Amino acid sequence: MPGDFQLNTLKPHYEQLFATCQLRKSWLDRIGAVAETIVTRRSLYDQVERQTNVPWWFIGILHYREANFGEAHLHNGDPLNARTVHDPPGRPQAFPANGQYYTFVESAVDAIRWKMLDRIPDRSLSAWLWSFEYWDGFGYAMHGINSEYLWNGTNHFGSGNNRGKCLPNGLCDPNATSDQVGCGAILWYIYHKGMLNATQPTGVGATHQPGTVSTPSGQSQGLIELVNAFRYYKKLPHQDAAIAWLETQQSPAVLNEFARRWREAITPTALGLQSVNQSVAVGANGGSAAVATAPPPVTRPQPRTLEERIIAYCEDKGYQIDRGPGEKNIIYVEGMYPDGQLNDDKANAWNDTRMVIEFKDGKPVVLGKWEATTEPGRYYTMNPMNAGGVARIAFGQHRAWQLGRHGQADPHEALVQTGGPLTVYRDLNKDGMRSGDRTDTGHFGVNQHWGGDSPKDEIGRWSAGCLVGRTRAGHREFMSIIKQDPRFLKNRGYVFSSIVIDGTDFFQKYPPS
Repeated sequence: MPGDFQLNTLKPHYEQLFATCQLRKSWLDRIGAVAETIVTRRSLYDQVERQTNVPWWFIGILHYREANFGEAHLHNGDPLNARTVHDPPGRPQAFPANGQYYTFVESAVDAIRWKMLDRIPDRSLSAWLWSFEYWDGFGYAMHGINSEYLWNGTNHFGSGNNRGKCLPNGLCDPNATSDQVGCGAILWYIYHKGMLNATQPTGVGATHQPGTVSTPSGQSQGLIELVNAFRYYKKLPHQDAAIAWLETQQSPAVLNEFARRWREAITPTALGLQSVNQSVAVGANGGSAAVATAPPPVTRPQPRTLEERIIAYCEDKGYQIDRGPGEKNIIYVEGMYPDGQLNDDKANAWNDTRMVIEFKDGKPVVLGKWEATTEPGRYYTMNPMNAGGVARIAFGQHRAWQLGRHGQADPHEALVQTGGPLTVYRDLNKDGMRSGDRTDTGHFGVNQHWGGDSPKDEIGRWSAGCLVGRTRAGHREFMSIIKQDPRFLKNRGYVFSSIVIDGTDFFQKYPPS
């Protein structure tokens, strides 16, 4: 698509891609989890829609792609405690309303208006697909290939020439990969699951009338209403009567042709692709329809175990939790012992916990827990290597680590910060706390390594701000576990994410039962 990237030019292209889109089976669980997260967070995105008239689901999909649902600027994922640093820098231009830090809603409204998406009159799905690519840049289009940002996880990306990673300036790496779901894949799932106008699960918050969204070209609203009716089929007498009435209004040939086309839409292809349409079979001789009913609303049971409480807390914070087969979640709890007991988080002690959680049969399972520290020791607090103060990692989710080697005197396998920037607090006043400290975002060598079997009450020089496991044996076990993640096995350059949470806040929100 060289040259003209205007909506009117590309709209038929997006219509064709959406109409022929199919989800890869291996991605379906991940796509569904992202979509459900967006729906559960709708009350947040509704606030942006009210000020911009841009649909809540569009905001939610961007929030996932740009920040993994984290507390960050929608423009580019930079921290909310200051204006953006990366492209586009200096946004929002206005000061924070509370005088201290921006809220996600403030940032998102500014980002939408900065891109002028609130002024686009076309409300069709193909126009919103164009808007996603406009947001990311037309780097892929410059090379005549489909965008990873839109189509990762579908038949439109990941094979043939449609692979790799491209930047908005057109530079591409054909061998690069991404494990993020594409915007178009999420929208396709949400649309065909009937979630575009879905209300939130009970307890999430009030909803409002969503903005108008046009259906794809060639689809009638009447048919969409019929499809939604099929979703709620429960074999009740009045429903069977309604189907019997429908059969009297059309010839058996028409109904059979409709059923045939409906079934064909969900036939998996040789690529191992899967659709999520509901299947319908209408009897030609007065029989009732066989309809796959809609899945029940997603509800979270009351968390009871330590791992269930941690996952619930992380999801409340909007952190990405990986639930795919074999996928590992690295989580650090500051101020909690590995046995799940809260402590006073005394300085210079190994009183934090490093843990790895994996989902098995839909439930979180702890694969390992180890003594650790998320904070620098006394030595580097008093003798910082940076003039601004020693680094103390910010609470939140960071995606920044790859497999590598740490240390010169005692070199060993570790997760090293070569995969991306992260945010730290600079302890200039050397009080061992984050409050009042300025933040700093960048590449600081905040690695995940071992602490040399040092005494439990003495971090010593083992941490200048890294995420450190106390013992060599525990660290080796940790590394062995995370290297079994299928994403790493597929790509040795895989970038791991880790979550760091405040134990005190966690216990206040999710105390032991």
